Amino acid sequence: MTFDAIETSRDQGEPVHLFLFTAGDQQYRYTTADHIVTVGTADYLPDQPMESVEIKETNVDDKGKLNFKVIRSHEVASLFLITNPRVISLFIYELHESDTANEVRAIWTGRVVACEWDEEDTATISCESATTVLQRMGLPYKFGGTCQHTLYRGGCRLDLFANSTLYALDAYSGYTITVAALIGLPVNDYNGGLVIVNGVDYRMITGFDNTTGVLTLFRPFEDVDVGTVVRIAKGCNRTSARCIELGNFDNFLGFDTVPTRNPFEGITKAGIYVPPTPKIT
Repeated sequence: MTFDAIETSRDQGEPVHLFLFTAGDQQYRYTTADHIVTVGTADYLPDQPMESVEIKETNVDDKGKLNFKVIRSHEVASLFLITNPRVISLFIYELHESDTANEVRAIWTGRVVACEWDEEDTATISCESATTVLQRMGLPYKFGGTCQHTLYRGGCRLDLFANSTLYALDAYSGYTITVAALIGLPVNDYNGGLVIVNGVDYRMITGFDNTTGVLTLFRPFEDVDVGTVVRIAKGCNRTSARCIELGNFDNFLGFDTVPTRNPFEGITKAGIYVPPTPKIT
């Protein structure tokens, strides 16, 4: 039977949802089925199951929002532990397991806009439809001197492993960790960098004291102790100069020649003489 025939049949339907998340070069595939679903050469995994969602078509402007409850360690949720990724697209497909032809229909397209962690061991991934994105006014990129890419993600393309090293922690206390081997290294090397535990648990470095080897983290780790081996990756302040230092200027997405003088502050700051306004007596 064809997809349409099964869809309109009285009792032959066995709908399954497929979720394809794309973040830069990385793809994450999941299914609501209790087993691996293969479409072409792509496998959709049930290992980190997502809820089936009810997609509505109404005249009310709710921005095409979809919210998913996932486990706390979900791969897509983990992308938000570092910072908000630039773009994570989402395609939702549907197929019927009774369809031997595996005919798939796209039923929703959009992107992930946020992720919130609940008090329990769950997280909520919030998405909005592509229609909403297209109707939004303005450019998708900001006009500024700093790079738009998320470090080590998507269009940045900087090699995480080539710019990171494994270290054992010498001390750990909440928001700070100490690695004596970092003493004497340039401060700019690790400000804005990453500390990674077990390859999946990320924390951004918000400060580095190169006289003591102390790194300040954006958020504490939960299960880390002295002696734990972590991967520490170099940071970037998103300037073109730092991008050149890291050998990654080809992927720099900033506008390095943006003027720094505000034209509305007056032309005297540009060194141009402005004659005084004559007084009327």
